[in-house]
Amino acid sequence: MIETMLQSLQGSTQMCVAADLSLPTEWVKSQTVSEWQTSLKKEASLLQALHQRPAVFLMLA
Repeated sequence: MIETMLQSLQGSTQMCVAADLSLPTEWVKSQTVSEWQTSLKKEASLLQALHQRPAVFLMLA
Protein backbone atom coordinates (compact mmCIF):
# COMPACT_ATOMS: atom_id res chain seq x y z
CA MET A 1 0.00 0.00 0.00
CA ILE A 2 2.75 2.45 0.90
CA GLU A 3 4.42 1.93 -2.48
CA THR A 4 1.19 2.78 -4.30
CA MET A 5 0.67 5.86 -2.15
CA LEU A 6 4.20 7.10 -2.86
CA GLN A 7 3.64 6.67 -6.60
CA SER A 8 0.20 8.31 -6.62
CA LEU A 9 0.48 11.24 -4.22
CA GLN A 10 2.11 14.59 -4.91
CA GLY A 11 5.59 15.06 -3.43
CA SER A 12 4.43 17.88 -1.15
CA THR A 13 1.64 15.82 0.45
CA GLN A 14 2.23 15.15 4.15
CA MET A 15 2.06 11.47 5.04
CA CYS A 16 2.17 9.88 8.47
CA VAL A 17 2.74 6.18 9.09
CA ALA A 18 2.01 4.75 12.53
CA ALA A 19 2.80 1.10 13.24
CA ASP A 20 2.23 -1.11 16.27
CA LEU A 21 0.10 1.48 18.04
CA SER A 22 -0.24 0.83 21.79
CA LEU A 23 2.58 -1.74 21.76
CA PRO A 24 6.09 -1.34 23.19
CA THR A 25 7.40 -1.30 19.59
CA GLU A 26 5.15 1.63 18.60
CA TRP A 27 6.57 3.69 15.75
CA VAL A 28 5.19 6.92 14.23
CA LYS A 29 6.81 9.02 11.50
CA SER A 30 5.51 12.02 9.50
CA GLN A 31 7.16 13.40 6.36
CA THR A 32 6.28 14.64 2.92
CA VAL A 33 5.88 12.03 0.19
CA SER A 34 9.19 13.21 -1.34
CA GLU A 35 10.97 12.68 1.97
CA TRP A 36 9.40 9.22 2.32
CA GLN A 37 10.64 8.27 -1.13
CA THR A 38 14.18 9.31 -0.20
CA SER A 39 14.02 7.61 3.22
CA LEU A 40 12.80 4.32 1.84
CA LYS A 41 15.54 4.22 -0.79
CA LYS A 42 18.13 4.60 1.98
CA GLU A 43 16.38 2.21 4.40
CA ALA A 44 14.96 -0.64 2.30
CA SER A 45 14.54 -2.73 5.46
CA LEU A 46 12.02 -0.18 6.77
CA LEU A 47 9.66 -0.89 3.88
CA GLN A 48 9.86 -4.62 4.46
CA ALA A 49 9.25 -4.16 8.19
CA LEU A 50 6.12 -2.11 7.52
CA HIS A 51 4.65 -4.91 5.40
CA GLN A 52 4.74 -7.20 8.44
CA ARG A 53 3.19 -4.85 11.03
CA PRO A 54 -0.29 -3.44 11.58
CA ALA A 55 -0.10 0.18 10.42
CA VAL A 56 -2.19 3.30 9.93
CA PHE A 57 -1.57 5.70 7.03
CA LEU A 58 -2.64 9.34 7.19
CA MET A 59 -2.39 11.90 4.40
CA LEU A 60 -2.77 15.68 4.36
CA ALA A 61 -2.84 17.31 0.94
